[in-house]
Amino acid sequence: MNLRFSIITVCYNAEQTIFRLLDSVNQQSYNNIEHIIIDGGSNDRTLDIIKKNISRFGLLISESDKGIYNAMNKGLRYATGDVIAFLNADDFYYNNKVIEEVNSYFTKDIKIVYGNIKYYNNKKNKPSRRFFAPGEYKKNMYLRGWHAPHPAFFCHKSCFEKYGSFNENLEVSSDFELMFRFQEIYKASSIYLNQTITYMSNDGVSSKLSSIIKGNLNIIKAFKINKKKVFIPLYLAKRLFPKIINYLFN
Repeated sequence: MNLRFSIITVCYNAEQTIFRLLDSVNQQSYNNIEHIIIDGGSNDRTLDIIKKNISRFGLLISESDKGIYNAMNKGLRYATGDVIAFLNADDFYYNNKVIEEVNSYFTKDIKIVYGNIKYYNNKKNKPSRRFFAPGEYKKNMYLRGWHAPHPAFFCHKSCFEKYGSFNENLEVSSDFELMFRFQEIYKASSIYLNQTITYMSNDGVSSKLSSIIKGNLNIIKAFKINKKKVFIPLYLAKRLFPKIINYLFN
């Protein structure tokens, strides 16, 4: 299938990493891509770098926003592609075949394709030891601590049209809630691509210990919003504590 991919990037003062991201999108072997960049009003060299290096058809908007998920929802409103993906300013694709490979897994029935991520240490400019290979989704797995990695999550636009966009009240966990809602609540058909899709920054907001803790508490809220019950102590034991240990050792 020759699907059109809309890659949405949200950024703010990202002059240190934005060129690498742009290059990873520009170098994709797959041609039917639009790159939508929602900038929060950067006052460093970010906009100059974008204007000089963006080569995919797309859109650049630079204005203040109400947070990362507000900016992502803004990007969704401008997306014209069949498939939507989000790639943050300090993340980048694993190689130039990623979109071509992902496209080959979409069919008329498959609405979501997701894969693995590796973490990247921007301060040391090299991959870290951390990686995330979620495995195949099965019913109720989100309630047992499982989730797909959002930077390696590709979703047909029809899911956003039918099931809604990001909940802007959940701060660092709205991406979890959206994937949970699509896969668990509305049962959008998905397929797991067991290969690395994206290098995700170790230094982002969601990688901080305080954000890990806040994010997991917001996930409990996400379950309540969608009227799903979990035994909170057991859930946190399965999901939060391993993340804290992983953070401390890496």
